[in-house]
Amino acid sequence: MWDTTTPQPALVGSSLQTNLPDTYLWQPVGDYPAATFPMGPSVLDGINSLIYMTTGVPVEGSNTTVPGPVYTENSFILLGYSQGAIVVCAFVQWCFANNREDILQRLVAVGVWGNPCRLPGFASGNEFAGWPLPGTVDGYITGGISGPGTANLPAGAGVMTPDQVQPQLETPVTHYWGDFVNTIGDGPDLYADCPTGPSPVTLDGEAIPGSAETLIYEIIQGIGTEDLPELELQLTRLFGMEAVPEMIGIAEAIITGGLFFIKGMNASHFTYDTVPIYNFIALAGSQTAPWGPA
Repeated sequence: MWDTTTPQPALVGSSLQTNLPDTYLWQPVGDYPAATFPMGPSVLDGINSLIYMTTGVPVEGSNTTVPGPVYTENSFILLGYSQGAIVVCAFVQWCFANNREDILQRLVAVGVWGNPCRLPGFASGNEFAGWPLPGTVDGYITGGISGPGTANLPAGAGVMTPDQVQPQLETPVTHYWGDFVNTIGDGPDLYADCPTGPSPVTLDGEAIPGSAETLIYEIIQGIGTEDLPELELQLTRLFGMEAVPEMIGIAEAIITGGLFFIKGMNASHFTYDTVPIYNFIALAGSQTAPWGPA
């Protein structure tokens, strides 16, 4: 959370505080290990930290053992990249699910990039930055790799819905939710640019490549292990050369993931330009006067 190298949120947050100290206070989210695998418990830690920071009440069973600063009255802005974007989106979904309008009405703006929970077809940050909008994959619009979400995911976290990316502020604003997808990097961002939507051949109603990638995502989360036998069956069919249409999707997901890891830190997911993100949040903050205790 202290890493200020690009494309980390700490770079954006600390720069806003440095350049506009009368408006912004940068507060990293604590109790959040950002673990790679299993990712689910790490995401849940981040969600619980945000709940504590905005309500002042620790979540029962959470690891918020050392109380830190809380902001129960202030206006606030959320920033999240990659796993952090999942935390941000899941927290907003938690607010909607628990009717916490009191929190949502203090949320001035959101900036997320490399977002596995991106609403399909929604790339407001790209429109602001002048980046190309995400294209289609196999003829389908793209969104976050998380898919629609399940009860097993933290807070049911899945792709955002249209109402969840709309401001709940009493003051009308122009710039609220900035969702950035790196379309100027080396290939698509695997986590934020995944095919979705209906298909002639589907798994769970989702386009085949997206279904396979979402399944892999859920396994990485550590909550989809019950799906491992099905994945193994599909792979057995694939390597057994059986002519099963679903295998096209599984193969595409594996190939996409393989290319992602081959490119390493040069992959689009790691090369976001954060300057437009900074500009978006600075503009969004200037449209709504901050309030609450210093």
